[in-house]
Amino acid sequence: MIVSHSRRIIIFGNRKCGSTTVHRYLEHRNEMPESMFDFRNDSTAHATHYDGRPLPESLRRLLAGTHAQHWTGQQMHALFDHLGLPWDDYRKIVTIRNPWDRMVSTFMWMLKVENPHGVDLDQLDFTTPEELEAFLFTNRKIYSDPLPWFSGVVDGDYTAHGFELIRLEDFPERLPDLWADMTDEPMPEKVGFYNRTRHPSYVGCYTDRARDWVADAFAEDIRVGDYEYGMTPAPAGMRTWIAENT
Repeated sequence: MIVSHSRRIIIFGNRKCGSTTVHRYLEHRNEMPESMFDFRNDSTAHATHYDGRPLPESLRRLLAGTHAQHWTGQQMHALFDHLGLPWDDYRKIVTIRNPWDRMVSTFMWMLKVENPHGVDLDQLDFTTPEELEAFLFTNRKIYSDPLPWFSGVVDGDYTAHGFELIRLEDFPERLPDLWADMTDEPMPEKVGFYNRTRHPSYVGCYTDRARDWVADAFAEDIRVGDYEYGMTPAPAGMRTWIAENT
């Protein structure tokens, strides 16, 4: 989650959609952050203040349980309303990703988080499609929100609500423009692409039942991203860009 009040831009941290890459990319700016959250218990899931101002209990409850970098459109809208900020005047950028690839990435991330033995994620191998299916049907919240839920846009007209969607697969072309929108400084020579899960290609990781469940749960993501099952998650041009910029 990055907020620029001077440029009136919010870059949301949609889980497992490259938000860490975007954040690390824009960390190269010399501009100081324009806003500061204060948290209790050393947890970004419990915001108590914004820019030194205490938040009311009702807003704290709405924000609680979600790390600030992953606050949804509904949560940020409520925060903006409380602060008297013009929500409709802000450009809201959300990254999206092929949901079948995203769910495998989420599954691998959860293996790391819930791994009692602390095994290095790079040493974990994807197991079986049946285990991915069990994960999806057991963890109904699945830690990754479909686009309408995350953005708060239910009519499908994202432009009308000030949202701009960037596909993870289009990062090589879109990140330079995003840099220019956020700062007047020259771009760094090396950016780096962060793939923390290093998961296998999603193709072949699914049972038919799990594949169809993802298609239904993320139907809107699939529609706006023009995704299909079997699409290569990282086109050749993207792999070349990663190699040259990492």
